Amino acid sequence: MRKFKRWFDYNIAWFLLNGRKYDYWQEHLESKYPELFCDQYKSMKKNKKNKESASLCEEAHKIVNERNEEKERMYGPFSEGMERAAMIFNGLTGHNLNAEDMYKALIALKFSRESYNHKRDNLLDAIAYIQALENYINEKNQ
Repeated sequence: MRKFKRWFDYNIAWFLLNGRKYDYWQEHLESKYPELFCDQYKSMKKNKKNKESASLCEEAHKIVNERNEEKERMYGPFSEGMERAAMIFNGLTGHNLNAEDMYKALIALKFSRESYNHKRDNLLDAIAYIQALENYINEKNQ
């Protein structure tokens, strides 16, 4: 029974390492069974902390400007998606918003969410939308 419990805890640790409960379970299981956590696991833990230490602006830049081709294959060009979203919104409500207004609405949404509860992702998304808005304005002015 004891071997099974160790095996179970070890596998749960690997499962939860990639999940949302990482911090609590990682600390709990690592303190309980330090011999189960190999160097690879410890390097994964270090990489997760390094990723979080990257600045929000750098990460937003990568999302908007460096992964553009990947996202375009999945969802189409970002600016075109905003233009379509504005047309859909206008059709649903009878308002007359443009793509720039849609960017601003999403930025406002992210700041609204942040006002309730701080999450790094709220700020990251807001910065990414601001960067995408700047790209959209620059493309229109060329």
